[in-house]
Amino acid sequence: MNNQELQNQIDVLTSKVKELERISIQVQMDATTVLYLNRAITAYLSTYPTQTYSTSSPSGTAVAGSLWMKDTGVLATNEIHVYSGSAWIRMK
Repeated sequence: MNNQELQNQIDVLTSKVKELERISIQVQMDATTVLYLNRAITAYLSTYPTQTYSTSSPSGTAVAGSLWMKDTGVLATNEIHVYSGSAWIRMK
């Protein structure tokens, strides 16, 4: 490939990038709006079940349906726990 072909490809790619930038959705928000949206989204996401991978047993509370996978170091004895809403229940 000679220099002219490379330059032509660079020009084509540059024009495609400019076109994508032109048609893309660009959101510009002030800092206060971002702060309020961040709090709302964080609060909303905290209602979803979680997954935890650990070498220790499950403890504390979580959202109902959350999973805790305990790695015992041996595949046959690994444990899976699910939070029922009031307690961790061992499923495996």
